[in-house]
Amino acid sequence: MSSKPFYSFNTTSTSINYAWPEGLSGMERVALSCQGNLQSVLSAFFARPIQIVPIYTRTQMRRSSSVEDEPLEAPTTQDLENASQSRPITQTRQVILQCSEKTVCTATSTVSITSTQAAHLFLVDKFPIGQMFRKLDCTPSFELLEVGFGVVESKTEAQSYEQVWRKYRLSVQGFDAEILEVFPSREMFSDGERWLRSTSEGGMAPRQAMKMRRSRFPALIMVMATLLAVLWFIVGGQGVFEGRGFNSLWSV
Repeated sequence: MSSKPFYSFNTTSTSINYAWPEGLSGMERVALSCQGNLQSVLSAFFARPIQIVPIYTRTQMRRSSSVEDEPLEAPTTQDLENASQSRPITQTRQVILQCSEKTVCTATSTVSITSTQAAHLFLVDKFPIGQMFRKLDCTPSFELLEVGFGVVESKTEAQSYEQVWRKYRLSVQGFDAEILEVFPSREMFSDGERWLRSTSEGGMAPRQAMKMRRSRFPALIMVMATLLAVLWFIVGGQGVFEGRGFNSLWSV
């Protein structure tokens, strides 16, 4: 792995340093390079608002170094004030980003909160992760951990390459987030508006729908061959067994 920072600059140049997988498009690299501003980048790309829809949230707090983390359903003012390195509040949650009611990203995150201000903004005011850093007025440190195609953590060679995903970490003092983002289709980045409008095959993009139809073709051929064989037996084969030729059946 390169020892260079992901983002570097000087007075004359700026560079993104990462060993990208082969085949990524420019727009895919832009999205995968976002540092807490994916929502605004996707909004600019589609020229439409991006909504955040919560799927699940699990919050815990360590009230003492000698006990395990406890579920935290509704944090009290005291809980927020106690958020610290020794008493962190952690939250695992999943949200989907939608554009025109279509999912453009599924984000699963684990957040560690160790400051009162961050706890209030995140747990009470309900700011999403990407907007937390603006509210805290801090530029987060960013680490792109992994980028891949297909199903995340798939161990098989025959995996789908329709999706693209990334794992990364954003952190400032008092707030740290490790995030997995999965983009549902690479066609989203190549086709843009056309992909967003597509509703064929239950909402699949056109090329995905074509692949689905092609995958069904061999099975359809087998079914047709079986039906023809059964028909031959009923109409022609039965006549053979009775000592008549196939053509003689038509003269009966």
